[in-house]
Formats: sequence, structure tokens, C-alpha cells
Amino acid sequence: MEVPGEDLHRCLAILILRTQGSSQDDVAGYLKHHKSLVSMVERWFSNELKLSEAVAVCEDIALKQAVYLFLVPSEQIGHEEVMKASQLTAADILRHYRKDYVAERVKDGVKKVNSKPMELHLSQLAHVSEILAHQVNRLVRYKDDNNIEVTGDVFGHLSFWAKTDGMKIREGTATFEEFEYEKKRPIDLYLAKCLYLHYEDKFGKMPFKTWKDLSTPNATGKIVEKLKLLAHGGLKICPNCPICREITK
Repeated sequence: MEVPGEDLHRCLAILILRTQGSSQDDVAGYLKHHKSLVSMVERWFSNELKLSEAVAVCEDIALKQAVYLFLVPSEQIGHEEVMKASQLTAADILRHYRKDYVAERVKDGVKKVNSKPMELHLSQLAHVSEILAHQVNRLVRYKDDNNIEVTGDVFGHLSFWAKTDGMKIREGTATFEEFEYEKKRPIDLYLAKCLYLHYEDKFGKMPFKTWKDLSTPNATGKIVEKLKLLAHGGLKICPNCPICREITK
């Protein structure tokens, strides 16, 4: 298997930074190579590799090595970005670039359900709803504080910083406790999309298109209450949810 630039870890470093949201120009600057290599690597990983090959090259240990070899030494990448990069998993990269990976996950999930598939599906959504309620509640806490800057999103790495002195806010709990909470409760992005459809089917349109767009300005206590309601018995079959349709067809 031919690797662009002949360095797999450099390729993985590119994929990590792009998954985190860095532009192609920024990635080229961070890693000191031409922008065309960034495009080449993304095309290679997204379209040229078979899914099995993409999974094989994108192992968690290989990602950690890529961070250590290429991101840590870079003088242009901040400590916070390096920390976020070190927490990315192979699943994060694959979900970002490979639609076939997401499709396989959904198929596997449907195949693995027991004799009560809908019960299992709604239970999984309830778990996601509980986690999102926790995260949105953290956003609501600082909704009216203009001195707070938020990094990350409700899917993970959510933290709050005071603009005046650049210090991280502890939110009443140790920062490590919130990190452990997120680490032990990763959110499946496909299930989160399904939950979004369930939420709108039950409560009506929301002022944002995806959960990732949910930020401090549009976070409300009502959303927290409704998510908790879904988490504790408020979920029903949704005609717009692809997994509900798959189970009931």
C-alpha cells in the first residue's frame, strides 16, 4: 500500500488536524509542507483506501505516535490543541472521513440487537440524551457571563476559560472529573443524529441544525429538561429515525 509522502505518521497528523477543524493552509503551515500534500492525504484516506485498509492504518496507537512525532514539536500548535489531538481516537477519524464506516456501524448495530431491538435502540438513545443533558447544563451555567470563552462542544473536550486572565474555570467540580466523565461516556455521533430527529419529532423544530451547533447562546434550561425527559422514558418510535425505520419495516 503506497502512502502519500511515504510517511504514514505524517499522514495521520494531517488527518488529526483536519478532523479537529484546522484549514488545509494551517495544516500545511503547522507541519511545514505543501498544501497539495494535505489534499492528497485526504483523498487517499477518504477514497483510495478500502475501508479495511483505512481501519488498519488508523489505529489508536499510531495516532498517538503521530501526535508525539509531528504535533508536539510544532511551535505553531498550542498546548490545548495538542491535548485535544492526543484524545482523538481512530473512530473519530474514521467517522469524519468514511461514510462507509458509519454505515457499517449502523448495520452491525441492527444485526446485534436482541429479540427486543426497539427497546435496545431507545435505551441507547436514552443514554446519549442523559449525557447531552449534562453537557448542555454546563453551557447554561455560563450563558449570561460574557467573560467566559467556551472550547470544545457537547460531544467532548468541553471546557470554559475566563477571558480576563486566561484561567480554566472549574465549574464547581475538578476539571479532571469532567474529563473522566467525557472519557467514560463517549457519544456515538450516528445515535446523536437519531436523537436529534427524535427530539424534533416530540418537541418541534430547534434553533440549530445539529447538536454540534448547540453553544452557550442557544443553550437553555428547557433543552436540558426535555433531554432529561427523553432519557427517562420519554422516547418513542420516530418515523424520521433511520434505525426506527429499519427495525419496524
